[in-house]
Amino acid sequence: GLTTIIRTNGNVSSGFDGQVAKRVFIIRPANNNNLNLTLTLSYNELELNSQAESNLKLWRADENSSVWERILSTVDVTNNRITATNITKLSQWTFSGISVRRFTANGNAAGNWDVQENWNPIGIPTFGDSAYILPTKECIIPNNVSANVGSLSIEGTLTVTDDETLNVFGHFQKIGSGVFNSNNGLVNFNGSNQSIDVFSFHHLLFSGTGSQTIAGAMTIPGNVSILSNDTLNVGAYPISVQGNWSNSGVFVSTSNVTFNRNDNTDQNISGSQFNNVVFSGNGIKNITGNLRVNGNFQIGGGITVSTVNTIDSIKGDWLNSGTFSPGNSTIVLNGANQNIETSNFNNITFSGTNTKTALGAFSITGNVKIENNSSFDAGTFSHSVNGNWITNGTFISAGTITFSGSSDSVSGTASTTFYNVSASNSLFLL
Repeated sequence: GLTTIIRTNGNVSSGFDGQVAKRVFIIRPANNNNLNLTLTLSYNELELNSQAESNLKLWRADENSSVWERILSTVDVTNNRITATNITKLSQWTFSGISVRRFTANGNAAGNWDVQENWNPIGIPTFGDSAYILPTKECIIPNNVSANVGSLSIEGTLTVTDDETLNVFGHFQKIGSGVFNSNNGLVNFNGSNQSIDVFSFHHLLFSGTGSQTIAGAMTIPGNVSILSNDTLNVGAYPISVQGNWSNSGVFVSTSNVTFNRNDNTDQNISGSQFNNVVFSGNGIKNITGNLRVNGNFQIGGGITVSTVNTIDSIKGDWLNSGTFSPGNSTIVLNGANQNIETSNFNNITFSGTNTKTALGAFSITGNVKIENNSSFDAGTFSHSVNGNWITNGTFISAGTITFSGSSDSVSGTASTTFYNVSASNSLFLL
């Protein structure tokens, strides 16, 4: 069918605050449905209106509208053309080097995210846009609005009204004294290899790919979720989490992670790799998956840490001022020299190298295993064991081991020398 193309020159399109080339195309096809086109439009360098030619992109708006959408496109500065592929709709087109939608609040001090006229160029940001909250401006994400953006820079204030979701596909940047009031909101980082400055976040979701990198120490009053295919990297910065921790991806840290919920509500922590992990606040901390701790495992006073069927490996010290409820778990102490404070255990395995030293009495409802090349120094304390004892390494004791099971055994490839030993029932030497 007939396609009409109108080109106008000399005037700038409304909605850009002047930062746009002085050329507009209006394309009216006979059929504007189910298109899949490659579109190439030419420009004149004299009409660029001080736009950097290498930064030019195509922008599209409905005819007679000032609400513009930036289109993924490629500029050919030699032949003065811009090309975009996979175009599904023809309408009004122009050129601009703008890469960021600025929140101006339409001249007011504050305004809502979902009002097109509050942005320049006019239009609500999408994943294809970068957005910038100007200083002295407050952008509000109102009730029942889910906001989407590519990269986001805040020099003014961004406020989530209640529990709305902000989806960020690019970087999250703080400029100067920029403020993010998250209230009960969720920020979903769903891009690839994103950098994230420190703000007052509430709930955090990492659902993208690659590695999402936190740029500073952070306190998170809500939940943290890391989905598969994503990596959260906090580097050497400590973080504290007051909500639940769910990780089916990768977590990277060389510092402390503190779980410090303090409203007497259970806090759930899924399997993860940590450097140092600290449990504080109050209530019960439920470990729902296997932990791999490269540093210390610390339970604060008044805290109960509960596991069920996990196998948890600890390379640092075991520090316990509270209560450890082991369930059917196995604790593997597989570092070098390690100190272990008084605790309850189910199964406990001493592996790795050097000596694991008891700093208090243990109550062990399962088995004790000392691996080859590892040494367990039980000190002068009295330890109770309700399972089997396997020595393949070295055992040192100046205290008492009490076997309280119905049919416990002592075995292994190395000899076991007890200082004092007693058995409530049968003890088999294998």
